[in-house]
Amino acid sequence: MFKPLIQLYLQIMILRKGPQDLPYSRALLALLSVLAFCLGLFIMLLPDSKGQTHPLEQTVLFVLVQYAALMGSVFLLLRILKYSARVLQTLCALLGVDVLFNLLQLGLYLLSLLMGVDNAAIVMFNYVLMIWVLVVNATILRHALAISILAAGVLAYTLFLLSLYIYYQFGLLGG
Repeated sequence: MFKPLIQLYLQIMILRKGPQDLPYSRALLALLSVLAFCLGLFIMLLPDSKGQTHPLEQTVLFVLVQYAALMGSVFLLLRILKYSARVLQTLCALLGVDVLFNLLQLGLYLLSLLMGVDNAAIVMFNYVLMIWVLVVNATILRHALAISILAAGVLAYTLFLLSLYIYYQFGLLGG
C-alpha cells in the first residue's frame, strides 16, 4: 500500500515528478503532518556533537512553530496567487520529502556516531543533503506556483532562512 507512495516521493526527490503527481488526500496530509512532526521532534531531541540536548518543552514548541510557519507560508502564498486547489498536494509533497530527508539525516547522525563525530565525509554529505533539500523544495514550489526555477529557488531559500530564524529565536542556533 505504501510502496507506490514511497516510490512516488523518491521520484519527486530526484526531480522526475512534482506535487501534481501526488493523490489529493487530506488523510495523507494528516499522516505526513504527524510523521514530520514526530520525526522532526525526535531528531531535535538527539544529543548534538557535544552531547547536549534541548529541553523537551522548548523543542516541542519549536517543531510546532517551524512546521506551522512552513505550512502557513505555503498556504498563504498559494492562496494569494490564486492556486488554492494546489495547497493540499504541495504541502503533501513538502512534508513527504521532509520526512524522507530527515530519515537520511538520522542515518547520517547514526553513522557519525559509529565513525566519529568529526568525520569530514559525513559533514560534507550533510551539506550536500542540505543543498539537495533546497533544490527539491524549489522544484516543488516551481510546479505548485508555476514560476521560474530561479524564483522558486529564492523562495525555497527564503523558507530555509525563516527556519534558521526560528531556530535562532528559540535559542537553538548560535548565541
